Amino acid sequence: MITETATSNLLICLGLGFGGYWAVLGALLHIISHALSKSLLFMLSGNILLKYQTTDIRKVRGLLRVSPLTGGAFLAATLALIGVPPFAPFISEFIIFRAGLERGPRWIAVTAVALLAVVFAGMLASVNQMMYGLPPDKLKRGGVLRWSLAPLVINFALLLVLGAPLPNAIIAALQGALAVLGVGQ
Repeated sequence: MITETATSNLLICLGLGFGGYWAVLGALLHIISHALSKSLLFMLSGNILLKYQTTDIRKVRGLLRVSPLTGGAFLAATLALIGVPPFAPFISEFIIFRAGLERGPRWIAVTAVALLAVVFAGMLASVNQMMYGLPPDKLKRGGVLRWSLAPLVINFALLLVLGAPLPNAIIAALQGALAVLGVGQ
């Protein structure tokens, strides 16, 4: 089974494999954005564990009803992770695939986009089952999110900032990393 992490690793390898300034820049940005979105999901998973007392996603149902804030944040974080705009992973994936289409071989980029769509559809199907459906009877409505709100807000903000035109400080840091790797524009 292909996991989301394996998919992300594949995207990073594609960026490095396509080579050139933009593809490697996309790979570096994907490393950062994937780490942000994945850590966000881990923090939210802790809230879900506290609420449902299980790590089995098949037993988590009705999350949006039981804990609307956690559920909404988990859904948004999942959308960020799979690369939906306006989040940073979308930008990094776009950069990688555009570079792949320009530098070639194009069939690899096109095949990767198609496979990525299949993996993301599977992830959305799993998350959809968690969000909707009938929650277990014993759960009370309300969230356990309050204690972790600050790190979540910071993480979401970073994902949004990196999904917009990049700030000059981040561009400079990425260009420095590219220079170390010997990749010039």
